[in-house]
Amino acid sequence: MKTLHYSIIPVVAISLFSSFPLVFAHGIDTMIGPPRLPNVLLTQILSSENNVYLLWENGGKFFFQKSTDGGSTFDSPVMVMNITGARSVEPQMAASGNDVYVTWNYFDHNGTYLDFRQSTDNGTSFGNIATLYRGSSLDFLSLNLVVSGKHVYIAWQENSGYAHLIKSDNSGTTFLPVIDLDNNTKRLGDPKIFASKNHVYLFMEGGCIISSGTQQICYPSPFVRRSDDYGNTWSSINPVINGTAAGFATDARAAIFGDNVYLIWQFNGYGYGKILFAKSNDNAITFGKTVYLDNNGQEGHPNVLANGNNVYLFWQTDGNNTKDMMFSHSIDGGTTFSKPVNISNNKSPSDNYYLYKQVASPGNNVYVTWEQRNQSNSEIFFRMSSDDGETFGNTINLSEDLDSVVKNEINSTWVNFDKPQVVTSGNNTYVGWINNYEGNNNIFFRTSNDGGNTFENTIILREDHVMPEFPFAIPILLVGIISVIAFYRMKFRK
Repeated sequence: MKTLHYSIIPVVAISLFSSFPLVFAHGIDTMIGPPRLPNVLLTQILSSENNVYLLWENGGKFFFQKSTDGGSTFDSPVMVMNITGARSVEPQMAASGNDVYVTWNYFDHNGTYLDFRQSTDNGTSFGNIATLYRGSSLDFLSLNLVVSGKHVYIAWQENSGYAHLIKSDNSGTTFLPVIDLDNNTKRLGDPKIFASKNHVYLFMEGGCIISSGTQQICYPSPFVRRSDDYGNTWSSINPVINGTAAGFATDARAAIFGDNVYLIWQFNGYGYGKILFAKSNDNAITFGKTVYLDNNGQEGHPNVLANGNNVYLFWQTDGNNTKDMMFSHSIDGGTTFSKPVNISNNKSPSDNYYLYKQVASPGNNVYVTWEQRNQSNSEIFFRMSSDDGETFGNTINLSEDLDSVVKNEINSTWVNFDKPQVVTSGNNTYVGWINNYEGNNNIFFRTSNDGGNTFENTIILREDHVMPEFPFAIPILLVGIISVIAFYRMKFRK
């Protein structure tokens, strides 16, 4: 029997040794326990039917977390990447059917990298990390991931100025060579890509250039480049508005519906920012007259959504010493727009509003969420319309009563609820945000099952301890012990 006992020891040691690297190389953090999430960032929320996907960062480690019951409960988060100590822009996530895609960039002393990872089972497990690109630049300035059916598009810009695209036509299994997006001009910035069926659209900021001496030439609109064959061939690069101006375009956003492309952006010139809108009825080959959304204030943070003939415009305005969220809508495909409506109705000059995400459901609902910050607190608000934006219901404070809980935990008088996001799937509405103050950086999540009329209790996602991502270490250990015991029993019986 001593021989048996001594034989088991190396099996145990080998099994444990083989499992330890898996425990420390990859991690799964539970939702319970004290808050221990320094520098957390809720990067993205996606939803598909009852599946809800979260992608968030914690000190250079990026985690994927999912719910399969419409946001009622969440699985333990899975660490999909670890770039601790390296610099990175926010990772991007996209989903189509059972596939979930995550891409990110980082750089170290050897160069800049674009990495990619995919799940084919709704995020239950992820495949190996694939490095899609390696460059000599110091960093990325932007990163954009879009999926349309089996086609995956990733666009990015390096801090050297070059803008690139890489794509897959087989759901991320393999990728084609990198495509140059700006003809190596290093002049066009912040590429944003949109896709619908075989059409792929790329919008880039023109900014200003020095033409001769110190004279600046500025472009008042984004530049557009388009493909009608899934990104295999591309048109030339053209400005949406011809000519130059004493200002430049930033923060372009687009919405696609059929052959219609709706574009909104911020024009920075003459000492202030204004919101401009243009539409195309021929897949961005040409654009019609530009609409100037004047609200007599400093304006920015635009967004656009489209659903049939309904087009919804959102932006932030800073006028009369207050910041507010503005909304205008069209019911004739962007030909005419309603008078802008103040959604947030800020009455205090000390408050600040930021609009991070807006969503229009496939039906008649329009959802808006924003952060309101004042001198002593910040809150997350939500408002919805059930009649295509004609009217909006009462404002709901989603973070109400949470501030006292958080303040007690960190013994502080200040709570910084930050960066809300909202997504919808069917009649379900999901809102997530973070608290970003003094190491108390939890993720908060709320669900509505009735189209945004009422919300369930808040779920707080927290880190407690680390468990192995590879769940077979213990079974392997048990199988090894049982095998040794069985072997010696058979031997002794002989």
